[in-house]
Amino acid sequence: MLHYLGPCTGLNICSILVRPLFTAQAFHRTMSATTGTPWADFVSQLAPTKVKIRDPSHVNRLIEGMVQGGAEQLQLVVDFDYTLTRAHQDGKPVDCSWGVMENYKFLPKAYLDETHALRTKYLKIEQDSAMSNEEKTPYMIEWYTHANRLLKEYEINVNMFPKMVADSNVAFRDGTDSMMNLLDDKKVPMLILSAGLGNLVVEVLKYFQLMHNNVKVVSNMFKSDAKGLITDLEGEMIHVFNKNENAIHDSPYFKELQARHNVILLGDSMGDLQMADGVENPSAILKVGFLNAKIEERLPQFMDAFDVVLVDDQTMEVPMAVIKKIPISINPYYLTLGQSYFINQYTKESQWDRPTKPAEKSSQEKVEASHLLVKHKDSRRPSSWREENITRTKEEALEILEGYREEITSGKATFAELASKYSDCSSAKHGGNLGPFGRGQMQKPFEDATFALPVGEMSEPVFTDSGVHIILRTQ
Repeated sequence: MLHYLGPCTGLNICSILVRPLFTAQAFHRTMSATTGTPWADFVSQLAPTKVKIRDPSHVNRLIEGMVQGGAEQLQLVVDFDYTLTRAHQDGKPVDCSWGVMENYKFLPKAYLDETHALRTKYLKIEQDSAMSNEEKTPYMIEWYTHANRLLKEYEINVNMFPKMVADSNVAFRDGTDSMMNLLDDKKVPMLILSAGLGNLVVEVLKYFQLMHNNVKVVSNMFKSDAKGLITDLEGEMIHVFNKNENAIHDSPYFKELQARHNVILLGDSMGDLQMADGVENPSAILKVGFLNAKIEERLPQFMDAFDVVLVDDQTMEVPMAVIKKIPISINPYYLTLGQSYFINQYTKESQWDRPTKPAEKSSQEKVEASHLLVKHKDSRRPSSWREENITRTKEEALEILEGYREEITSGKATFAELASKYSDCSSAKHGGNLGPFGRGQMQKPFEDATFALPVGEMSEPVFTDSGVHIILRTQ
């Protein structure tokens, strides 16, 4: 199956037109100007019980426009708390960025009590479906003004933030890391607009190794003095009903986005709908809403506002699947010529180059596995939560990993114990558990090794661009 697409060239595209149609029935050659792909059906089938679409034909047009525009015209505008991050895990609520601080037991009890009281009072107002955004806004300003004042009043120190994040239960939706890595590889900018505490948002991204070059965070960032004590808010206060691209109009980053007219917007509240305000001359804005709580009460409102509603879906499966269909590069010149590209009818992946073999439908849609990763100096990102600058060689990484494997096979330690202590992946926090994933979500060597493993078996060392892994197939 075909997962990642390379840049196209005029010669390769033109050569397709003078040859007979590829004979493998699973592949369909389609004209780039109009494919007619039922994208809404494709999205719905990813999670039939969780995906809600009010207007399938509109969703078809939006995604089709994004496929035609290619990755060069795409940008993502996303909320952070309870959008990129999970709302709950194993039946328990997950910390938001403010919650990372509010649940840190080493802060003064009086501060924690006051912030908890504020959240209890104002969150009900934010989520009240009977109130308009305009009616809610004064309450949000009141909430954030009070919360910001408490940071200074109780002498909160930014140097504590890394420890706060490490001790929290904040967690990203399953597949968020794969989606953000893919966006980074495709050089698609991701603008994170957060009404949370910006310094902690950045710290969480760094902890999970997701603060990539394509990521820009616009949030409530705080200044601090030489001791690290918070002194004041830097810039304008951002709350849930005023966060949008207008906040970056005067920045160099905004100039980078001006040629990107296709937007995938991800949010979990009605206030998130305006995040794409400020996008210049938008061609297509696909609004995806994560409905995490008060589902029966809020579903009608979400259905009216978002193009795709994901009901209590704690994964990034749907956005990731759409992003994977958007080719890395399509030159608009070739669209005017009606050039052909090929779509895998099983995976919906598109590519310019003629397939070399028939597409195969996987008999195993998803697997579940844990892994232990040891990075080296030639890894794609030679840093981790354990080491900021990794200098070991690939050979040294392999030797270390083989030592861990020996400990596991001899019974001296469990896989989860060693992964928790020594893995250079953020999944170390969960004993190396990656959760369920399907074809195309992981790097190819990792995917092939995992799908080939019997359940309960551990792999030999596996090499990827990330480093050297051992994999334990769990389902």
